[in-house]
Amino acid sequence: MRYAGFKVRSKAYTIDGFAIIAITYLVYYLTGGAAQAQDIDQLQDLSQLLQQAEQDDPLGTLGWLDRLLSDGPSFWLATAVSAAYNIGFAKTRWHGTPGKHRVGVKIVMADGRPVTWQAAIIRHAATGLSTLILFFGFFMVGWTKQKTALHDLIADTRVVYRES
Repeated sequence: MRYAGFKVRSKAYTIDGFAIIAITYLVYYLTGGAAQAQDIDQLQDLSQLLQQAEQDDPLGTLGWLDRLLSDGPSFWLATAVSAAYNIGFAKTRWHGTPGKHRVGVKIVMADGRPVTWQAAIIRHAATGLSTLILFFGFFMVGWTKQKTALHDLIADTRVVYRES
């Protein structure tokens, strides 16, 4: 097995991050989250945004966008989407997320077998731990022999290159 390093895993993570954000906002809007947020103040803000954009006022435009994003999906919705995305895709024929597939890597058990449901769930939950300790768990990829992040060690998984 050829283990995937920090750079390729970062590329996959970036692709997946954008996908998770897009899916989260789609779910938010389809479940009525946007309808609940639509009030007269937001309509007035939209009018102000358009006026500021016409007047080339980027700071005013950015302020409105910041307010729009802060009124968006909850942390819990984003967490649920991320869990479904990461755990679900780990069990597909790609053996990983679309980002991992795009960069040519997959998740396997340490012995090379396909990842189990249990390992996929543990790996995703442990990713939170890798993040909470100032991303230290991710940086471990750079200095462990099998290029394992903390969440890989906890779940007994590895990220490897696909065979050609």
